[in-house]
Parts: sequence; structure tokens; C-alpha cells
Amino acid sequence: MKTTKILAASLVAAMTLPIALRAQDKPQPKSLIPSLIPLRVQVVFSEYEGEKKIATLPYSIAVNANERQDGGLFGRMTSLRMGIQVPIGTGKNGDINYQNVGTDVDCWAASTEDGSFHVSLSATRSSLYTPSSDSERKSVGYVGAVEARGEPMIRRFNASFNRLLRDGQTIENTMGTDPVTGHLWKIAVTLRAVK
Repeated sequence: MKTTKILAASLVAAMTLPIALRAQDKPQPKSLIPSLIPLRVQVVFSEYEGEKKIATLPYSIAVNANERQDGGLFGRMTSLRMGIQVPIGTGKNGDINYQNVGTDVDCWAASTEDGSFHVSLSATRSSLYTPSSDSERKSVGYVGAVEARGEPMIRRFNASFNRLLRDGQTIENTMGTDPVTGHLWKIAVTLRAVK
């Protein structure tokens, strides 16, 4: 009887040992939510007339990589708005609407396993525009009622992208040619981790 108890105890120990060893070997799960990483994202709009740079407009925003929007799966957007509101008449009765003119930047970021960052960025640049020649006035439809009322025209440059960036990396992501003036617009983005 004593031998049977010893044999049963040895059998139980032999059966539970592999289970205990497997539990120890199993890696501990990582947190499902990565920690926040503070970043500085610089966005630079540049305007060129031929080869000559005629405008540089830099903007810088702070973004927390991995910050969640209300506990959801998508990153919390960081936004920058810079500009003025321009009054624009809407008809003969003198009603006025205000149009935002300036720069809008929206950005979110998430870290990746290799140490780079998935960055989603949307940028808009708008400015007042007055045609400088008769041909420009005709090509943009300025001649007529708009000209008679003396209302401004607004030109826009919009861009959005999703890219992987490393700390310290700069990319020139987007460029476009103004169809009226022929000026070239470029957007460069630089990402830096805040130490």
C-alpha cells in the first residue's frame, strides 16, 4: 500500500512537471498598447519659380506616437491651423461668408517593431491670389462678375500621405505645379523623436 502511494505520487509529479516547465518556457505577453513616444514633425512648404525658391513656410507640431483616440484602434490626430478668415460675398443682397485661408496640418503616428514610425499626414496650404496679367485673369475666370465685385481668389495645395519614417529622416513627399502661374510647390517632412 505504501508502495502504491509512492508510485501514485511519483506518477502525479511526473505528469505535472512537463506542464510546469511549459508554463515557464512560455514568453510573457507584451502589453497590447505600446507606450507613447513623443515626436516632433516638421512640415515645410516651398514654392519655386523655375529653379528659384521664392517662398519657404515651415511648421512644426508635437505628436505622440501610439496615442489612441478614445481607446480605439486609430491614433489621436494632432492638428495645426494657421491663417485668416477672408470675407467673401455670396450674392447681390450683401451676404458674406468667411473662408479660411492659410495652413492646415493633421498628423498621427505609430511606432513599428523595427523602430521606425508609420506617419499619416494631411497638409493644406491656401493663399489669396490676384491675377497679374490679362491672360491669367481670363484663364482663371476672374474676368466678369468676380472682378467687378473685387472679390479675392483663393489658390489651394492639398497633400496627404502614409509613410514609414525613421528618427531624423526627411522626405520630400509631394510636389505639384500651379496650373496658372507655373510655380512648383513642394512639401518636405522631417520626423524627430523627442529625447
